[in-house]
Amino acid sequence: MGVGISLVIVAAGVFTADADGGAPWLPNRVTKTFIAHRRRAGVGEFRLRDLRHFMATQMLAHGVAVVTVAQRLGHARASTTLNVYGHCVPGADRDAADYIADLLAGEADRVRGS
Repeated sequence: MGVGISLVIVAAGVFTADADGGAPWLPNRVTKTFIAHRRRAGVGEFRLRDLRHFMATQMLAHGVAVVTVAQRLGHARASTTLNVYGHCVPGADRDAADYIADLLAGEADRVRGS
């Protein structure tokens, strides 16, 4: 497998290396290419899909809005994102409780800079 991949999209959902669309990619081509690049880079074993989960959990852990994460993942509803990744933000409930406590104590400006 070469490093460069020539890609032609000939129809919705059909990927091929030739312009006439005569040789569609086998379903596992992207996965096999990813594995080859991963091995060449000398990084540990992980699946291509794990990168998607890593991206989602990191964005949520760093305060990116759930709606934005859902859009980036292609989820039709933010509730799908919360159902799958909600457990990845364990401190979120504590942060919310602290914010409300500060708000009620008149210290919300210190917390949010508002």
